[in-house]
Amino acid sequence: MISEFDDSLHDLIRRRWTIYMCGRRAEPDAIAAVDARATWADVVVLRGHDDAAAYRTCLRPGDNPLCPARIVWHYVSDAELTLWAVLNIQPDAVATVPYPVPDSCRIPEIRCRPLTILPGRPGRLDSAPQQRRR
Repeated sequence: MISEFDDSLHDLIRRRWTIYMCGRRAEPDAIAAVDARATWADVVVLRGHDDAAAYRTCLRPGDNPLCPARIVWHYVSDAELTLWAVLNIQPDAVATVPYPVPDSCRIPEIRCRPLTILPGRPGRLDSAPQQRRR
């Protein structure tokens, strides 16, 4: 499953999203990505090419964006459309009242082990560190 999302994952990491591979890294049960800000987080969950969900949740200190009680926006579709939706959502695109998380947005796979976490970082992923010339 991971190879079909390679380009998208690289793009998310370049944008500083944190990636969670639920289960074996080579063949995860699900891939979740989080873009956490001061008061909210955007989350995308990829389970397959035709099965993806995204949501925005409000954050308070100590909240886990992967296990929210309520959300203020969500989108469910195939992976390509869901990634497009979450990467293009406006900061103020929220419901006036938070609502319960739909089942399609829940991430029971987050309990799978092993869990691989790839912190988001800027820059190119495919570039090797430069060696210093003496």
